[in-house]
Amino acid sequence: KGKVLHMVNVQCFTKKGLYHKKKGEESQDAIIVYNEQNGLTVAAVCDGASFSAYSGTAARVVAKSISKYLCDNFEKLLIMNRQDMQMLLAKEIENLLLHEATELGIDAKLLATTICAVAIDDSGRWVGAHLGDGNLLWKKRESNNIQYISRPENPIDKSQTYLTMNCYLPNHLRTYSWNKELDTELLILTTDGVEFFQQDPDFDKSFLEIEKYCNEKNNIDDASYVILKIS
Repeated sequence: KGKVLHMVNVQCFTKKGLYHKKKGEESQDAIIVYNEQNGLTVAAVCDGASFSAYSGTAARVVAKSISKYLCDNFEKLLIMNRQDMQMLLAKEIENLLLHEATELGIDAKLLATTICAVAIDDSGRWVGAHLGDGNLLWKKRESNNIQYISRPENPIDKSQTYLTMNCYLPNHLRTYSWNKELDTELLILTTDGVEFFQQDPDFDKSFLEIEKYCNEKNNIDDASYVILKIS
């Protein structure tokens, strides 16, 4: 009996927040999504820190690099225990940003960003990583509800979060894997600018119209998401 192939459908959205619009600044969110010939779909959303002039650079560099790393090491990460995966990814990210900071001639702490990234194959197996705020959510095929995999992590001051090069990554970089085929229907990655959406009392139903909802909302922060649907 041959393997049943599925398709990963992708929906992406990004919108500059009012804060950056008024200041004439670029969005500090970065999105990357691509498909590989080996059946993997890789996605990342990163939100650079407002305090740094290099936040956009950090978000773009990390989104690109962590996506590639998840793709290149998918099978190994899929069976790795969570602690080892945390240490491995943290080391990879830190080395990358230290090199980037040296190239730019800046303090590495200026390369500060959140991370939400996944790689998923056409059978629904996936690996992911999350740092800081934003969200990683999913819907399993047998469930009628969208559920949280990973929620925002904030220190005592809820207006702050954990960022690359500004915290001890192995303690705050959360990693996930799911090795069961034909079980995942949706994976959803968001930056914190989409968190206003979660206050909707009809959360699951409204998620079907999330783009319309986000376009109509005057969000202060940049808002970005990626939805991956296995069909």
